[in-house]
Amino acid sequence: MHAIRHTAAPILPVDASAAAGMLEATRSVLTVNDIPATLIRRPARDGRGLLEADLLVHPDREGAAESVLAAMGFRRLPGWGRAPHRFFVAPVASTVDPMHTLDWLKLDIVDDLCFGRTHEIATRTGAACLDEALPAHPGLELGRANEFAALLLHCVLDVSRIDPRHQERLQELASALRGHDEGGALVGACREVDEQGPTWDELVAAAAERRWLVLLRADTHLRRRLIAHRRFSTAVRHARSTASRHATKALTVAAARGRTVALVGPDGTGKSTLASALAASTPVPTRVLYGGTYTSATPSSPVPGIATLAVLRRLAATRAAAAYHRARGRMVVLDRHPEECRPAPGDGLGAKARLRRGLLAGVLPAPDLMLVLDAPADVLRSRRPEHTVAHLEDDRTRHLRMLDGDRTVLLDASPGAADVRNRAVELVWKRAVGLPVLHLSGARR
Repeated sequence: MHAIRHTAAPILPVDASAAAGMLEATRSVLTVNDIPATLIRRPARDGRGLLEADLLVHPDREGAAESVLAAMGFRRLPGWGRAPHRFFVAPVASTVDPMHTLDWLKLDIVDDLCFGRTHEIATRTGAACLDEALPAHPGLELGRANEFAALLLHCVLDVSRIDPRHQERLQELASALRGHDEGGALVGACREVDEQGPTWDELVAAAAERRWLVLLRADTHLRRRLIAHRRFSTAVRHARSTASRHATKALTVAAARGRTVALVGPDGTGKSTLASALAASTPVPTRVLYGGTYTSATPSSPVPGIATLAVLRRLAATRAAAAYHRARGRMVVLDRHPEECRPAPGDGLGAKARLRRGLLAGVLPAPDLMLVLDAPADVLRSRRPEHTVAHLEDDRTRHLRMLDGDRTVLLDASPGAADVRNRAVELVWKRAVGLPVLHLSGARR
């Protein structure tokens, strides 16, 4: 593929989020790379707070669109049985926000407008809708008639409900369409529903008058019209999508997508807080496990080796749990790692202690990324006053010796928790997931 061409990000209102700004920039980059694309419906936040946008791209340029998104830093999420939907997500850091807020943009890319619980109803109108939309609205939304049809079919056939935010948009579009004979490729696919069902004009009128039950009751008639000449191919698509969704667990194991990130550092660097924040703020499925060699629950016993065996058993359980979650495609965040206790030359440990620590250090495999959190001893002392500055300096030195190779990265834990989390997400996305964070200098949250 030719080199990806970029364009300057548009000027955005001060209340635009970083993700909304990056969406505009992404659409601009697609445009300058000759990739026809248009929004199917207005972007909205999903249940986890990600800004989600549905983009229709030309079937002949879908591969090029994926290459552009990968070059921009998007990561494709698995979505077996969701064809033609392809999901991409990326973190977006706003460089003008004084709070350094980290936002997320999720793109749902399709090359056709398909509907139904398993997207089994293929309208084959994607290219035509793009041709109709782009001359009048280059890089923007579908024409209002096609947008109304797409939103109506989504509510009625995909989810069987009309959410309040969709109600407002449906009424707005229907009021503009009422009394106007506006056509479109998708409109033509469902204009005359069937002899028993409501006509297109009746559907528009019902939406304009907020008679939502009339729309929902038209589901059978809309389906009949859309699959009238493709009943067999629709059944095949439904069976294939259903089988893929049921096989998601097995397919995820085969793909082996999970990664492991370990957080280590002296007391007071906020490892547990950061681990929880990563799990809460990252859209990749994540599990937090404890990988340290000590907890208050470790039993004490006069019998030599009992405490060590208890720690070994717990670490072995952690290793098994991490392997399971990784096989399920989840990212595993380890709060501490037994590598921290590995003996070092000149540490003054006796033979017994060295043997014990060496044994524990090798229980868990090396992570894909190890973040070594660090802060000045006086900062750590203010957070953990039970330790002396000398103890904390020794602890810092021991952890800094762990920096070795590309898989270990030093992370300054001196700033506030939000700044540390944002930097950690950037490092995880770039080093463990493999793609960079997008930076947008012209948007504020």
